[in-house]
Amino acid sequence: MAAVDALSGLVHDSLSLRETLPRGWFRLDASLARDPDFVALSPGSRAEIEEQGLWLETKVLRQYLSLFEESLGVDRDLGNLIALNTRELARTYGLQNAGLRDLCVRFFNSYLRFAIRHGDLRAAYYVLHQYREFAQDELRAGHRERTFEIAQFLRYYGHFAFETGQSFLLEVVATDLGALVECAAEYVPEDVDALLGEFLEVDRESRSDEQELRLRGVRRAQVQLATFFLEEGDEPRARRIFDDMRDERPERMRAVREELEADQPEQYWEFTDRGINFSYLDSARRAHLGRFFDWFCE
Repeated sequence: MAAVDALSGLVHDSLSLRETLPRGWFRLDASLARDPDFVALSPGSRAEIEEQGLWLETKVLRQYLSLFEESLGVDRDLGNLIALNTRELARTYGLQNAGLRDLCVRFFNSYLRFAIRHGDLRAAYYVLHQYREFAQDELRAGHRERTFEIAQFLRYYGHFAFETGQSFLLEVVATDLGALVECAAEYVPEDVDALLGEFLEVDRESRSDEQELRLRGVRRAQVQLATFFLEEGDEPRARRIFDDMRDERPERMRAVREELEADQPEQYWEFTDRGINFSYLDSARRAHLGRFFDWFCE
């Protein structure tokens, strides 16, 4: 973990000196072109890295990816730190450097694919948390297109996990996308509908009891977001969520309602970095559950 932080410090120091470095520093030639991290890259990829002046950042992030893969199933705190440092790199310098921001997105996607393929749910769970926080950073900074792209990637990897039997991660993605929609409502209201559309594409039909439970969790996240809109006085968007589930199986929706009407603690009852209880709904929003579920009887 100290080595991961040292690599992060190296990149932050180099970026702070970026404007003072000679042009030759950014060239991907001579011995650097034969470096193991670059020698097998396509000419187009090497040209892109050189044009953006990101060979050092790429090299460190490739080292991060290697360390992340080695940490799977062994040292999840290390994987969490790698995701955290990647997000911090994008948050600190991405505003001035779109190429670096795009590079961090690619590596977040790679972290998720490695974690899902390895079957390490907890590692993917923490990467998703940092990725969603990254998307919210982008939203607050006004990078609307980048935020929407990350939302699409979140949905994609949620479906990928679901198809590989890790259906819990689809529930996590639904929760994170719901949080992203709420963030948009506060900072960029004009983007709410596009993000809501991504959010409503998360659910898939189940083929097992485990998948049924997790798809119920997706519906729960959608109902939670509907109560957010009702609390905000935005019935049309709450109705849009309802329209997406109006033909849902009654037994699934009854289970969702019972779960949300229960007096759940806000914090999860075990210690986690996220800390949240996915089933929690505060009393103000809970007051709108009856109104939402009455629409099923119309």
